[in-house]
Amino acid sequence: MRDTARRTKGAKDHPRDPVPWLAVALALLAYLPFLLATQFLYPLGAHEWDFIGKWPDLGYWETQAYWYKTHTGRYSSTALLTTLPYWYHLTAFRLFALIDLFSIPIAAWWLLRAMLPGRSAILVAAMALLLYLHQLSNPYDSLLRFTCMPIYHAGLVGTLLFAGLLIRQSRASESNWFSGVLILALGAFTIGTNEISLVQLLGITTGALLICHLHAKRPCVSLWVLLACLLACSVIEVFAPGNFNRAARYEGAGAILPALWQSLAVSLYLWIGWLADSLLLPAGLLWALLLASNRQTLGNTFAFGPPVYWLVGLCSITPVSLFPLLYATGGHSLAERVVDLTFFLVVILWFGTIAALFAAYGQRLQPKAGIYLRIAIPLSIFLALHLFADGLGIDRKTPRAEATFFDLIAVDANIGKGWLQLLDGTASGYAREMEKIGRDVERCRTDICRVAPLTAGDFIGYDPLYDRLGRGGDARMGKALGNPTVEWVRYRERE
Repeated sequence: MRDTARRTKGAKDHPRDPVPWLAVALALLAYLPFLLATQFLYPLGAHEWDFIGKWPDLGYWETQAYWYKTHTGRYSSTALLTTLPYWYHLTAFRLFALIDLFSIPIAAWWLLRAMLPGRSAILVAAMALLLYLHQLSNPYDSLLRFTCMPIYHAGLVGTLLFAGLLIRQSRASESNWFSGVLILALGAFTIGTNEISLVQLLGITTGALLICHLHAKRPCVSLWVLLACLLACSVIEVFAPGNFNRAARYEGAGAILPALWQSLAVSLYLWIGWLADSLLLPAGLLWALLLASNRQTLGNTFAFGPPVYWLVGLCSITPVSLFPLLYATGGHSLAERVVDLTFFLVVILWFGTIAALFAAYGQRLQPKAGIYLRIAIPLSIFLALHLFADGLGIDRKTPRAEATFFDLIAVDANIGKGWLQLLDGTASGYAREMEKIGRDVERCRTDICRVAPLTAGDFIGYDPLYDRLGRGGDARMGKALGNPTVEWVRYRERE
């Protein structure tokens, strides 16, 4: 494999090109409202109060066994989530969410830096983050829901770091046992986070093994050992009794052929939507233009063999990622968080495929002088406007007599909506209301605690689907907040 993955040393970027730093500034500006939104989050009923309230009331290791036998085989994410009752404090809760969100772009840059010179890696990481934020179908479920972080975010970050370490190890002049152990440990952890990351890691390792056998002059013993260990971890995760208990709730779960066809059909459906609405095409055109105009360079570093490897990865990542979900639920569930986090990997493979195609066939492209400025600048402005102001208009539902300036602004773009909610006080208002509910529960002296209904329910860090206070009540919140007298917490209007 070392023969097909040459070193990045000697590859240099355009020395005065400001594009990577402008992209980083734009990405930071786009990500900032979501980072700030973590400081207004508050635990919601579905799962979060369960873990904080230490349900079931067992010791730490007994709890691992309970979840493994009854609910899920995700041994890594369960181990993380069940630490919540030992450290939970609202400030720590929000700090964890902030660190988690920082880890995603850092891990993406780590992977890309293994394949690209510095500025190019920064540029692609920034563009991947921007496209991901724009495409989020549910910012709460995919990005800001706390119980999603140790499961799906940890899996995504682990997958990115694993791939980056594997590439670096393949390029090392000598085998490094420490890196090998680190790759194995990271792989074992990531497989235990969720089933989507499990199949992605097995796919990455299998692909690396095939490339190694096609090109390397030496036996690929270390990759065989790695694959065997990851398969053993996968068996532990997949064959957990809790997985079968959970799948039994879905009619038609466990059928391989229907799940396979559903994965392919849903992938085609998603790709049509992404190409039509996700800015993949204009962002890809901008990246190709940067490469063709020599504003970004690849050196001799990017592609592992022919571009077909990247194309295979790009075409297979979506059905491979969706198959475990559709198989386990009989096609009855297509969680937004799974689709959104898969899209993040799709974006990285999209830019990688373009670069690989350019490295193989585009070196003779020589745009005329000035074409870069004539196309790239308007294209960049177009992308920025769509990222921040897509669907900008006037909110005609709000009564004019009661509306402030910000109340009349309507925007569909996730990034623009995040900024708008920070500026108009929606985020801070939500935090104040939820913190007051928490204080009321702590002071409540009845078994059923009735609290004022939430009014700031359009905050991007909230989803009524996960709020049990409005769906019969929450039986864990009182104990989690240190008031075991309270058996149920409900909104007043539900009584």
